[in-house]
Amino acid sequence: GGVYIGNSPATISGNQVYSNTADYGGGVYLNESDGAVLSGNAIYSNVVSRDGAGLLLHSTDDATVSANTVTGNKAGKYTSAIYVRYGSSTLSGNTVSGNYCNGIGLESGSTVTGNIVSGNGRCGIRAYGCSPIISGNTISGNAAGGISLSSCTATVKDNFISGNTGVWGGGLHIYNDHLSLLEGNTVVGNSASSSGGGLYMKDSNQPILRNNIFSGNVSAGDGGGLYMYTSSYGVVQGNVISNNTASLGGGGIYMWHDTSLNVSNNTIISNTANRGGGVWVGKFGTLENNVIANNTSDCNGGGVLLSENYPDLIGNLISGNHAGCDGGGVYLSTVNSWSDLRGNTIIGNQADTSGGGVYLHISYPVLDNNLIADNQTNDFGAGLYVKGCTPVLRHNTIARNTGGDGSGIYVTEYRGTHTYSSTVVLSDTVLVGHTVGITVTRGNTATLEATLWGNGTWANTADWGGNGVILTGTINLWGDPAFVDPDHGDYHLGPGSAALDAGVDAGVNDDIDGEPRPVAAGYDIGADEIFPRLAVTKDAAPDPAPAGAHLTYTIRLTNTGAITFTATVTDILPLHVTPGGVLTWTTGDLSPGSVWTRTVVVTVEVGYVGVLTNVVRAVTAEGATGVYTETTATYICIPPGDVSITGPPTTTEGIAAAFTATVSPPTVTLPVAYAWEATGQTGIVHNDGLSDTAVFTWGVLGPQVVTVTATNGCGAVSTTYAITVEAAFDSDGDGISNAIEDGAPNGGDGNRDGVPDSQQTNVASLPNAVDGRYVTLASPVGTSLVGVEAVGNPSPGDNPPLRFLYGFFSFTITGLGAGDTVEVTLWLPEGVSTATEYWKYGPTAAEPADHWYQVA
Repeated sequence: GGVYIGNSPATISGNQVYSNTADYGGGVYLNESDGAVLSGNAIYSNVVSRDGAGLLLHSTDDATVSANTVTGNKAGKYTSAIYVRYGSSTLSGNTVSGNYCNGIGLESGSTVTGNIVSGNGRCGIRAYGCSPIISGNTISGNAAGGISLSSCTATVKDNFISGNTGVWGGGLHIYNDHLSLLEGNTVVGNSASSSGGGLYMKDSNQPILRNNIFSGNVSAGDGGGLYMYTSSYGVVQGNVISNNTASLGGGGIYMWHDTSLNVSNNTIISNTANRGGGVWVGKFGTLENNVIANNTSDCNGGGVLLSENYPDLIGNLISGNHAGCDGGGVYLSTVNSWSDLRGNTIIGNQADTSGGGVYLHISYPVLDNNLIADNQTNDFGAGLYVKGCTPVLRHNTIARNTGGDGSGIYVTEYRGTHTYSSTVVLSDTVLVGHTVGITVTRGNTATLEATLWGNGTWANTADWGGNGVILTGTINLWGDPAFVDPDHGDYHLGPGSAALDAGVDAGVNDDIDGEPRPVAAGYDIGADEIFPRLAVTKDAAPDPAPAGAHLTYTIRLTNTGAITFTATVTDILPLHVTPGGVLTWTTGDLSPGSVWTRTVVVTVEVGYVGVLTNVVRAVTAEGATGVYTETTATYICIPPGDVSITGPPTTTEGIAAAFTATVSPPTVTLPVAYAWEATGQTGIVHNDGLSDTAVFTWGVLGPQVVTVTATNGCGAVSTTYAITVEAAFDSDGDGISNAIEDGAPNGGDGNRDGVPDSQQTNVASLPNAVDGRYVTLASPVGTSLVGVEAVGNPSPGDNPPLRFLYGFFSFTITGLGAGDTVEVTLWLPEGVSTATEYWKYGPTAAEPADHWYQVA
């Protein structure tokens, strides 16, 4: 074609290779050229009759193909724009788009990473008989699927696979692979005209599909998200499978004849299909610990459809699913074979016909430890519908299912070419909150033992009904199941449940949570075995702890469960404390919610610096355990040896005085707590370093005493300091000291007349008693203000219904003659409303008694 390199580690970069024709390698052909480098080239519009329309790597190892644009090249139906054969190379950062063939073809174990592979006329990446690593690519809009793997052992990780179309597998097609890994991929918006909108997998051995997202994919056949056929001994785990659609079966997943394929811990939500809205499992396969929610089927199996032989359903949450026909949560039709339905929570599902929670059809399943609650149907069997089956039900809770005939369980025969009657055996069943607990039609039989039928709000309107045979056994209880929080889906048994210790040994040794049964005196009825639960904690104080000092451990054991127990508590004390060793206590009976407490005081070894690790364990005879590990740091603590105070010898009343305390030696352990006290003052506590400052203001004259105590956890010292409070100097005799008036706005000139207020007998400035901002009063020149004070409300019982924002002022004006009128001017803080009113309290000529009256 355009460039042929043979047996050379050549570097080809920055070229345009276009419009060439060849049998192989239309643009570039690398033959036996180990270590060659192709980068930054544009390879386009080349044509081959065989393979490698843009680039062919043949028998070439360790080549690097990066940052090239390979587009518009043309080859045959099953050939590729870039073709790697008989060698291992790396393809990274290339754009492979718009070619009239596959984008990348691999027949050797190369690494394909970080490429954009889009809009090609066939498959995006196709690998055959090799072990490639395909990671971090964007693979979109290709016409024959995103990735196709055949007879490979591939690693496919962290790719974005979107908008591809295909016949079998719109996003990925995997056939006859062995040990292939698909992890961390996002597979969205792909479509298949047959099956497997997101993924089609057939005849593959031990595949691993982990932590992928399959969303918004569409299949015209089965498997909107995933289609897996005869792919065995693999794992499908931790994936999110949502909003996929299948025209036939398995909106999220379709599985058929997949021996020992474990599908676990996936989130399978909001998928749609004709049957099996969330999952269809046919022949073998296990669904375990998945969330299967809000899926929809036009016909049977809104959440899950199980068919043919031996599929198992274990520990799943199946919730909010809807079936247009039967089996809102689960539809089981295994045709004369066995299945295990164990430990599932089947809640809040709906069927338009029968079996709101579960529909059983011609099969022999065993149902252990399932919760079937709050499901709905329009016809029969709101909780469970049994048709032509011989199921065994042990330790199930079937509660508050509604709709249709109102039966929690409905048992009937199958009539077709053959007639199959139903024989149901139930033991240890909570069957409460229904219109009819169980209905058995003519010719069918239900045998029950150890049944809690409920009472009060959990009573059935009728416990049983129908014309069939119902044998209720020797243990029938009508009591409160005492569910913990059923309105929020918690159907565990609570304290005082009538199910406690009331069941029989049905051969089930654990409960819906995997906890052992029995726990106490007997087997609890229903899916839940009340298990003792406890919480143990241990606190240490102080933490950190000084070496040589006391350390107090406090142990708390709380019964957080629903039954009374006695616990043995073991405290393994750490090294470097006295006393040491192991302490053991027996709590006595602890009822639900009660707390047992013990305090242990130890002494930390002198000079020890490090970590003290203390372990406390609690165990009950019933098997509940709790362990708590407390770690406490220790340090060498140097106490303060002395503390001194510096400050002024005298101060003026009303003027703040600052005092500084300093501890010694300078190596004292920090922080130090300084507790200050002063005569007539409120105490102050600071946590600080080697020194600390406190400020006090006195309104009383004479000698005062300041005391400080410095503490750091390993010692304390105190000292005192004497100071004398002197009268404030008041030059103008208005009762406000010069120091206070000098603090007024404008440098002590509150009325802005150019003369300090402290030097004018008719002007006074002082802080108000509400928020401390200054107010200035002025009387006419020739008069004097005396006794000026900011005071409290003189008559709070009858003051006007107003907010006095700046409080009250008391003063006397001298220098007036009899009958004189005087005007007083006030300068208030900024922001005073124009609606401000001014009031006085005192006598007037008209009313000699003190009273309130407005003056402005």
